[in-house]
Amino acid sequence: MISKTGFLLNTEESSPYRIIDRFAEAFDIKNVEEFIDAISATLDELIDNNDGEQSQKKEIFVQWKQVVETEAFHASCTRYFSKKAADETFAIETTLSLCCIVNGKRSANGFFVDISSTMPVAWLKEAIKEQTPDIVEDAGDLKLFRAEIPVGKDVPIKAILAKDIEDKQEMIGTEAISDYFEDGVSAETIHIIVKPDDESLDRNLKRKIGEDRQYAFAVKRIRILEGWREYKAADGNTVELPPELIEILESKNCEPVAREAFAHLKADLQVGIEIDIPFIGQIPKALQLDSQGTCKLLITKQ
Repeated sequence: MISKTGFLLNTEESSPYRIIDRFAEAFDIKNVEEFIDAISATLDELIDNNDGEQSQKKEIFVQWKQVVETEAFHASCTRYFSKKAADETFAIETTLSLCCIVNGKRSANGFFVDISSTMPVAWLKEAIKEQTPDIVEDAGDLKLFRAEIPVGKDVPIKAILAKDIEDKQEMIGTEAISDYFEDGVSAETIHIIVKPDDESLDRNLKRKIGEDRQYAFAVKRIRILEGWREYKAADGNTVELPPELIEILESKNCEPVAREAFAHLKADLQVGIEIDIPFIGQIPKALQLDSQGTCKLLITKQ
């Protein structure tokens, strides 16, 4: 192992500022005071020694000793060791366990993703998609929102909707995950809401229907399986499906029976011979259609 004097004699740097990191790492120096004492003592030894090469560099070492004693050099050493300590602390906590939930799911359905805090948010999207098979959108089409939603046995279970969470922050794919968790992660808390991009849902649906027309008869089922949680009403407003309806649509126990199965029920059904109404209009009407007065047709709106 090289000695401290050997290190300084062999360096080609022209300033002690340029060797702070390498000198500290080479001799496992932990703090500013230890570093200043070590390099000062080494320079004194080299200045006092008149042997060969050391005497030729004496003038340089005298200049270095003057620099080492300045406040500016002490400040540079302080910055270096502060950053080193911060990096070491950060390295200990590189893995974050993040509680995630898909938008519209009940708070009891959260799941955990373990990921390095140094990774970009885009990698977190990939990890979430890999761990959640019912998300069929591309990872890049997922929106992630940083949130702090308490959960636990003392907190009522409810549906988690991103639009209802005011204190949330959309996470940018190119930024480090650690940028959103500078204070670490809280226990019994949902940290991330996963929301498929609305445009990607429509795009995927049209693509599937275009590739296979059999999809057309089960549009609602497809949308639910692809993570569809909302639709656009006639007035253009977005309406989110209630969690109870989503659970019914996702359940295989609630699949509708084909219309053809009921064809025989109306084979002999005769509601009325003829209805002749010149103008129905918009006013609700109740029409009696048979002589018994038992079958009526209520028209509410056309």
